Amino acid sequence: MEAITSPEKIDQALVQLIRKYNKYYIATAWALLGSKASDELIKNRSRINKMVVGTHFYQTHPDFIEKFIDSDSVKFILKPNGVYHPKVYLFENDIKNWECLIGSANFTQSALTINDEIVIHITSNDIDSINVYKAISDSIEKYWKRAEAINANQYHN
Repeated sequence: MEAITSPEKIDQALVQLIRKYNKYYIATAWALLGSKASDELIKNRSRINKMVVGTHFYQTHPDFIEKFIDSDSVKFILKPNGVYHPKVYLFENDIKNWECLIGSANFTQSALTINDEIVIHITSNDIDSINVYKAISDSIEKYWKRAEAINANQYHN
């Protein structure tokens, strides 16, 4: 387990994990394009299994939403009860080979370039990793069930 405390290193860690793993499960309050990690995610979009992005406070940029219109793997929280606010990035090849970043960083250019952010890097080699993996996976699944895909008509209205 490791704490990553600079936005540049968080961005770099995300890029490395996107390149390393075959499956991505992401839950983030907001998302924008413009970071190295977002560029890498777009290049490897076929590896996204489940990504749930919030739209509350209009912080998720329309350009990001447009990239994932009618997506089977990226959904959005359109009508939150309270504020949808997770920031969890789970990357895996299988249940015994995974890494996760959890912390304050949204999937935005500011969070990954200039903001004061901190994430904890957890791996399948850490103590109690099976229980941690299960808790993270279960949470992402709950978000997924509440989220909706955005179609072209919704996007243009």
